[in-house]
Amino acid sequence: MHHELVASWLQGAEPSIWLHGNASQAITPANRGLLFADGVFSTLRLHHGKVFLWDYHWARLQQAVDRLGLAATCLPTLAALFDTLLPLLQTVSVGAKVVLVRAEQAHARGYAPAAGAGVHLYVQLFKLPAQAPTLAKVGLLAGCLGRSGTALAGLKTLARTEQVLFAADCIAAGWNEGLLQDHDGNIIEATAHNVFVQVNGQWLSPNLARGYGVAGVMRQHLLDCFAALHLSVQVQDIKPALLQQCEAMLLTNAVHGYRAVQQLVLPNGSIKPLNHDYTKHTSLPKLPWL
Repeated sequence: MHHELVASWLQGAEPSIWLHGNASQAITPANRGLLFADGVFSTLRLHHGKVFLWDYHWARLQQAVDRLGLAATCLPTLAALFDTLLPLLQTVSVGAKVVLVRAEQAHARGYAPAAGAGVHLYVQLFKLPAQAPTLAKVGLLAGCLGRSGTALAGLKTLARTEQVLFAADCIAAGWNEGLLQDHDGNIIEATAHNVFVQVNGQWLSPNLARGYGVAGVMRQHLLDCFAALHLSVQVQDIKPALLQQCEAMLLTNAVHGYRAVQQLVLPNGSIKPLNHDYTKHTSLPKLPWL
């Protein structure tokens, strides 16, 4: 069955969705992800039969299951499904969204999870758009992110309404991406990327420990690569005023890897050209699809 679903999807059929490892399109109105965003997700790139940064994704999913108190039995099911799907995707590069939702219980109402609730595991494949090697224009968005709290710090929970609204603001401004701040005025991330900025030759990345933003797997991969080469990346608070001194900027996520920014729209509205020839940064890991 998996073979037929993947083959028809690659030929243009509707997106394939698997629930608990079986093909399904059903989401009930009582789904706790739909009602309460009670779950987490991870967006993966599957390239030539392998999951890019799978170990990082797996570690973050394990962390999410532990912090949210989800039933860990969903993870072996996920691993088994990918063992089946990946051999069918040996010649393509596609995306996959993995969603873990606490299962609803019959006749249960309210926020409190029922004791022993299971987990709905959804996996959806999607085709990747053409990837530009750089992002033409990025600016600083007005407003700030809500704090998820230290218990959820860094996790990719289902509650993404803020990102939806901020992404719409980027489109209205004519930007490819927008930088987001916390309530203390620190730059945290972009709407769908983590952030690295270079100032006076030093790479910096925002501090995510206070419960704002997503600790992306590509961000962690870059931090680990820099550390392995004994290159310093300072994880610290980054104020908007520091953007005046920005020389280069990388935006990262698991689907696109890393991309350099060509132009930065400063808080005063002026446009600052950035060094976007990241091929000169020999410390950056090679992306397998480029």
